[in-house]
This record gives sequence, structure tokens and C-alpha cells, in this order.
Amino acid sequence: MGCADSRSELTPEEQCLVNAENILQYNKCSSQMVDYCHRKYSSNNEINAEQWRDIVSTLNLKADNTAQNKKVVEFFNLFKGPEGKFHMRHLLVLGIMLSQSNSKEKAKLLFQTRDHINAKAIAKVEIFGLVEDMIEISVNRLPRLFNENPHFQMTEDDIKKYALSLIQLKDKAKPPLANRFIGLTKTSDENVSLANFLKTFEDIETAKLLTPTGIRSFVLKQKPSAATSSKFAGLLAQKKAEPIKDKVEVEEKKEGEKNHEKKHKKSSSSSSSSDEEKKKKKHEGHK
Repeated sequence: MGCADSRSELTPEEQCLVNAENILQYNKCSSQMVDYCHRKYSSNNEINAEQWRDIVSTLNLKADNTAQNKKVVEFFNLFKGPEGKFHMRHLLVLGIMLSQSNSKEKAKLLFQTRDHINAKAIAKVEIFGLVEDMIEISVNRLPRLFNENPHFQMTEDDIKKYALSLIQLKDKAKPPLANRFIGLTKTSDENVSLANFLKTFEDIETAKLLTPTGIRSFVLKQKPSAATSSKFAGLLAQKKAEPIKDKVEVEEKKEGEKNHEKKHKKSSSSSSSSDEEKKKKKHEGHK
């Protein structure tokens, strides 16, 4: 029996992670409401303990400090800075990705987490920053919410292995994901406009990247295919075999030189013996 998610296209690991993510209850909120509340109850892009309680209460999030929700509390602590305050932008990205809205609205709100002056355009480096936020949250943090359950197909060790495989690929996934988000923007342009950014997500496959599951699936695709791995393995084997082949050729060459030297010595020895015989006979004739 799998985790509590009926979407058959998801892997068992993803079904369990979606189930764990839904414990937070962002999935019952609209992305617009998540954005509004976090901005309302914050100051200087930070959220203190009292403001966080207001957000949790308004959105009806599952974030109370009880033994049952120990992992939830530990999870949200990952979003705190050294002074114990939450980073608003990181919580916004988390909430927008997990909440309910169409792809255009989600994309716009995510874009605005980097558009600090509402210029409706941001530098390409900000797109890379957004990608890093989304991957960090989806790959490094959200899998920690998983709680083992006897009814689930996956154990905690299974999820840890899955998360580790994602962590090993995440850096490789960042450039292609950022390029996907930059989309229609020309290479020569320094900035990405909101209009071009939104057009990118009109593509169904790109729109899937607005969720943690979509991000993790994209990261996992950076793993070399079996065919590619086989090809590399063949090349590696060939490369390793080449020095052995060279060594054999060198040994054969040395052996050939030794045999040639033996034949030469034998020939020289025979020639010397023949000359001695001739001298001996000539000497006896003079006598």
C-alpha cells in the first residue's frame, strides 16, 4: 500500500513526500493569501515569533510546538537566521510552491520574491537565486518532514537514500533549470521581464516546475541514463585496456630483441669457430 496520494504518475517516494508536505496545510491556502499574510506580518524581510504566530493562525498552518509535530517545528527552524527570526523570502517561496493557484499566478508571485522594487524586471542573476531557493527547499529541506508509517511503502531509510540521490545532483540541475526559467529572454539581455517570465510557464512541462515535486523530478533527470552510463563504462574500460595492450606490445618487442641478439651471438660464435679451423689447417700445411 502506498502513501496517501492517488496520483498514480508519482513514484512511491514522491507520493510519500507529497503526503508529508500536506501536513503543513499550505495546500489548503491560495498562493495569493500566503503571499499577502507573509508580507503583512513581517518587517525588513524578517518574521519574528509573534508575527509567525499571526501567520500560522491566519493561514491555519500546522506549525505548533507539540511532540507530535516535532519534525514540523524542526523543519521551520531551518528557515530561521542567527537571531532566531525567519527569512520572509524563503518562507514565501515555500508557501507559494505548496499552495493552490494557477501556474501564471504562482510564477508571478515567485518572480516578485526577487523583484524588490516592483520594476517588473529582474537581473538574470536573480533568476539563478530563485532557482537556488526552490531547489534548496525542495531537495534539502522538505524531505525531512517524512515520518515513517507502517502503512507506507517507503521507510525513512528509503526516503533518506532518495534525498541523498537528489542532493548529489542538485548543483548539476541549477544551470539548466535557470535557463528554462529565463526562457524567451534573449542571451544579450541582462534582465528578465515579468512578461517573458510568465510566458515561459505557458508550457505545461515548465509549469510543473512550480512545485517541489516538479523540481525534484527535474533534478533527478540530471542523472545519466543507463545507455549513457554504459557508453561511459565502455570508454573507461577501453581506456584502461590501452596501457595493458601497450605493455604487451613492449614485452613482445623486448622478447624479439632478445631472440635476435641470441641468434646474432650464435652466428658470431659459429663464424669464429670456422676461422679458427681454417687457421689451424693452414698452419699444419706449412709444417
